[in-house]
Amino acid sequence: LEMVGRVRDDSDSPENLALEWVSSLDGPVGSPVADSAGEAHTFWAASDRAEGAHQLTFSATDTCGNTSSTDITLCQQAGYT
Repeated sequence: LEMVGRVRDDSDSPENLALEWVSSLDGPVGSPVADSAGEAHTFWAASDRAEGAHQLTFSATDTCGNTSSTDITLCQQAGYT
């Protein structure tokens, strides 16, 4: 599963934002780097993930330390790869 986050900032270019995907069950999932258009891609490897409902948080932090985030829920079923 490919997860795509889109970012922008008033002062920093997308490539200079610190990005992170975190699962409520598994912890860090990925720290992608955005391209110049602000798209950041991370892959969800189902075989490496715990079974159950994961709340996934995508966060972006700019060079001044300001952070913004959003959440989605993904249900990982047993045996799904």
